[in-house]
Amino acid sequence: GPALLEAMTYRFRGHSMADPARYRQRAEVEEFQQTDPIPSFQRYLQNEGLLTDADVARIEQEVEKVVAEAVKFSEESPEPDLNTLTDHIYAHPVGEDRHA
Repeated sequence: GPALLEAMTYRFRGHSMADPARYRQRAEVEEFQQTDPIPSFQRYLQNEGLLTDADVARIEQEVEKVVAEAVKFSEESPEPDLNTLTDHIYAHPVGEDRHA
């Protein structure tokens, strides 16, 4: 049935490439890096013998490949039509014609 999963996370970098995140102390960032759920889960799996260094290397290679393919697709895709700029922003009641 339905479930709710709340993932409490921390953004280690600024909001964009233009945001150097100078409003955070280095110690604060380092503290949250120690409890980041991804490396914490990786350590847990490795300590339990469920994940090897080879597994980690394979997963990292797969992720790099998927990201590289996504970037290539994005860079090679045509710019979207400006008329679609606001598509899929608002939900519409069932039966309502969103183009009316």
